[in-house]
Amino acid sequence: MKAQTYPTQLPNRLWCAFLIIGLSSLIYLPTIRYNFVWDDLTLIVKNPSLDTKNPLPLFGKSFPVLESSGEWQRNPYYRPLITLSFWIDYQFWGKNPSGYHLTNILLNTLAGVLVAYLLTKLFSSFWLVLIGGLLFTLHPMHIESVAFIAGRTDILMTLFIFLSFLALLRYNNRPTVTLLLIILLTFAFALLSKESAILFPLLVLFCPEKSQKRKETPNNRLLFISLVAISLLYLFVRWLVLKGYFPRWERVSSIQRILLVLNALGRAVFLSLVPFTHRLVYSGPREFAKIGWLTFVGIASFGLLLGLSLSRSLKLPLRTGSAFFLFFTLPSCNWFPPGVSYFAERLLYLPTFGLVLAWVYLLRLNMKNRRRFILIISFSIFYLLLWAWDIIQRMPVWRNNLTLYQTMVKEAPSSPDAYDNLGITLKESGDIEGAIAAHRRALILNPNHAPAHNNLGSALLEAGKLNEAITEYQKALALAPDFALAHNNLGVALQLAGNIPEAEARFRQAIALKPDLSLAHNNLGEILLARGRLDSAITKFRQAIKNQPDNVLAHYNLGVALKRLGRLTEAEFEFLKTLELMPDFRPAQNSLKEIEEEKLKLK
Repeated sequence: MKAQTYPTQLPNRLWCAFLIIGLSSLIYLPTIRYNFVWDDLTLIVKNPSLDTKNPLPLFGKSFPVLESSGEWQRNPYYRPLITLSFWIDYQFWGKNPSGYHLTNILLNTLAGVLVAYLLTKLFSSFWLVLIGGLLFTLHPMHIESVAFIAGRTDILMTLFIFLSFLALLRYNNRPTVTLLLIILLTFAFALLSKESAILFPLLVLFCPEKSQKRKETPNNRLLFISLVAISLLYLFVRWLVLKGYFPRWERVSSIQRILLVLNALGRAVFLSLVPFTHRLVYSGPREFAKIGWLTFVGIASFGLLLGLSLSRSLKLPLRTGSAFFLFFTLPSCNWFPPGVSYFAERLLYLPTFGLVLAWVYLLRLNMKNRRRFILIISFSIFYLLLWAWDIIQRMPVWRNNLTLYQTMVKEAPSSPDAYDNLGITLKESGDIEGAIAAHRRALILNPNHAPAHNNLGSALLEAGKLNEAITEYQKALALAPDFALAHNNLGVALQLAGNIPEAEARFRQAIALKPDLSLAHNNLGEILLARGRLDSAITKFRQAIKNQPDNVLAHYNLGVALKRLGRLTEAEFEFLKTLELMPDFRPAQNSLKEIEEEKLKLK
């Protein structure tokens, strides 16, 4: 099948297909009421980079990850366009999650309509365009990308890849400098959205197509070289930003790494076709790197998809669909240490377009047999209804952190991280005993989990079990002596126990290990304030605020220190800032009243 070019004025029936596909995206409308969850807290709520008037520096930064321990860790990802999109949302919505969810819904709608428009370049049938667009928009593996704000990475990358592919189809028909620049620019934007776009240049080699207007297959050598040059430039910039940081495998053998790749590919193929089994995390190489039926599915799928991609006898949709699925699934199949999970459903957002192309092409082959075509269309519609129902049932998992982590421990009962995160969430919701039980469960699964010991200590401290809390902090530090937050937390516990000198030593140790740890600066400042060393205390409070501008206690304590020095105007400013961050903070309210009274006395 040759790539076709249709008139700019699309038939009304195709516009109707676009409308139906767009409306189908409204299935995600309930997510507007959902909260920030999981990585959203790091990327948006606690990301100081968003609170700036100039977004350009975002292109020279990586975004770190806030671990369950509360520590900021380096992250081997460089996705500045994602951070820029969050920055734009922040200008309109602040920290209101509804606006961010709305953006995800609109981007997903645009992706579905763009899929339909791409299909018009290959097929002219209303039914083919409609079914293809709905297959993409309503695929249950897209839930994470849309309902999870941080899942926007895959949506944004997909949009730019679609634009590149659309320009590529036009370029194959009539190569121009303008189209070449559009392909290069949109590809660069895709890379800056997510690194797995890097295999797009292979589509240029694997999927050239002889156009109707040209007798020969287009020579895309210049385009391929240009795309590779963009890729190398991106890798160089990424290396500079991450300062050469590269993740390393730990306690994973070479055979396990091969199995991790094959099992991830096998799972991706299975879930693309039968997307009714959901799981938030797949943790532990022992669990994921077992030889099983997914291994053989992965081997067979790799051979089949590669063969279809290389075949010059196949038509463009089937060949391109196979290449799309293979090239955009492989980068996410555990070639590098994956982090929290060895597989994530949102990774299938772009690859499922390959499935759409192949399915629609098979429909196209059966159009001449009316009975068979109606039968396949009917089956497709029935399957789409099942998909829509599955989306409705699965979406509420992403409502808030509590529903998320409760689901996570059910789906991954052997994951200590899942229980540890659930414990943190339960503590924040006021269920201290539930938090303690969750952290203890995490430690049963992994007794050497230093963050879980630290978090259990914090829950015990909240419950008033001071000695037990101190013991847990000490266990965390025995496992991880450089654990700055645990040093700080142990200092807090020791301070409550009356051991001020040892508490001060712990705060200073935390600052030495992590100079930007705002909590430790504030806590050390409180000790200095109690000793009457006001100037030194003020220095620490100001440093705490510099590291964390929304640190309520640091603003309040700074106001107290300034008030004692008689610097009432400055103190008043800090108390007002405290109330801006926490309007019901009574000590700040009382301090403001005292300042007003002192000003009246001075008059």
